[in-house]
Amino acid sequence: MKFDSDPNFPHVRMTRLGVAMVMACAASVGAQAPANARLRFVVEARQLGPVGYRDPVGAMSPDGQWLAYASEGRLRLSQISGGPVTTLGPAGGRITSVAWLPDSRRVAALQSDAHGSFAWWVVDVHGGDRRRLWTDLLPRVPAGSDSVAIDPHKWLYLPKAVGCVLLRDGSVLGDAFADEPEYLENVGDGTYAGPVWPVFQGIEVTHPFRGLGPWMAFLAYGADALVAAVENDVRLARLLAEAVRESPDLELLDEPQLSIVVYRHHPAGLDDPAALDAHNRSLLDAMQRDGRVLLSGTTIRGTFALRPCMTHHRSTDADVLALAEVASELGAVLAPRMLSR
Repeated sequence: MKFDSDPNFPHVRMTRLGVAMVMACAASVGAQAPANARLRFVVEARQLGPVGYRDPVGAMSPDGQWLAYASEGRLRLSQISGGPVTTLGPAGGRITSVAWLPDSRRVAALQSDAHGSFAWWVVDVHGGDRRRLWTDLLPRVPAGSDSVAIDPHKWLYLPKAVGCVLLRDGSVLGDAFADEPEYLENVGDGTYAGPVWPVFQGIEVTHPFRGLGPWMAFLAYGADALVAAVENDVRLARLLAEAVRESPDLELLDEPQLSIVVYRHHPAGLDDPAALDAHNRSLLDAMQRDGRVLLSGTTIRGTFALRPCMTHHRSTDADVLALAEVASELGAVLAPRMLSR
């Protein structure tokens, strides 16, 4: 993000949403606060763990001073200006994602251990201290957090087009986005009187109430029930992964991190990569037409995979184990046709 000497005219290279957020903040600059105070709510945003800009090849620090990258299963660090390469953390396993925390002092890596289990590790680039990003099955919000933004579409079991941000101090939204055009002046003491209107809580002046669904879910079921359902989804993914490992004709392509499992049918004698991909694409189509289970496919590291995602609160162990059983059953039916080519 780069700004001219005139703070009222930001030149920003970001995603479209980022541009919209900065423009919305900058457009509301007035006598109430300088531009940098308005923009503070964007540039000082913090995140609960690395959520974007992950790249196993390399990731630049937010301050532009450092490059972190993975090499031979180790996390490496070098200054952009040049100099020696520093190795951070122990060897072992492999690193699939690298991400910086906003302070540019800590870098996070998703690294596997000797048993193939992955975890996010955070390393201090100056002192070398290394710790788990979180130790529980699911991340916990640190005490004292100012805000938490969540995507409730899948793991609050809600339809799409919902959103939610939880704030310690609700006034910061108005500070960032509110404006006072004449046609939105608050007058009188009726329903719409008061210091804050919903239209001043975000970028859009006319916008849907995207927080209604999450609020109703918490109200109806409670946080404990939602947490239990999410933890059960993660457990089901691990159950399926174990069933795939134990099957002689199924191959687990990566360890499940949360609720997604990627695997494929690998019949004996079929080892050509292109043929295996074609076989599993046919298998996915057959499983969807069969109707007993429903899943999607994806490509992971150049290999086509079956990709079920456990995000249904009524799914049972039997439902999940059927994903392995049906894949083996229908895969065995399709395999001779591919082997005969």
